[in-house]
Amino acid sequence: MKHPVPDQVDAVIDRWRADGMPGDPFAVALFTRLGLVGRAVIAHKERVVAALGVPMHTVETLYALRRRGRPYEAGPTDLARELTVTQAAMTARVRRLVAAGLVATRPDPDDARRVIVGLTVHGHRLTERVVRLQAGIEEDLLAALDEDERTLLDRALRLLVAALPPDPRLGPVEPHHDLWS
Repeated sequence: MKHPVPDQVDAVIDRWRADGMPGDPFAVALFTRLGLVGRAVIAHKERVVAALGVPMHTVETLYALRRRGRPYEAGPTDLARELTVTQAAMTARVRRLVAAGLVATRPDPDDARRVIVGLTVHGHRLTERVVRLQAGIEEDLLAALDEDERTLLDRALRLLVAALPPDPRLGPVEPHHDLWS
């Protein structure tokens, strides 16, 4: 494993230590670095989407459907909950997406008062295009790590994620399989 290269976070932590700031400087530095990496990846992905002229909330909604797997469908209430938007905001999104030909709606066979929102072929193609254009940033960043470092990082982050409550934006919690046992 390589010796860590000093970075901009070290200078901040050194100033905090000099000022007598409470807390574990290692933890502060670690989560500051995680935040920097996360923001850099998100900023890259937002630039890609903006270059296509597609609003980020459109892509988020299409991704929410895509993550569900075939047939890429959900009710608007489920989407609103998952994306943490109001029902009214989701209704407006769905209308715009239908008008753009990215999703279609159909009556819910279990409840005639509800509709099911599903990706159209056009919506699926756009989602796949965005995924391809956004791909690479993670791989580029991980190129700075060797295979052992990647494995250790993955294991450590899995433990941290397991300590968090489930994120509704990722959809329903599926039973997991322990890849490490």
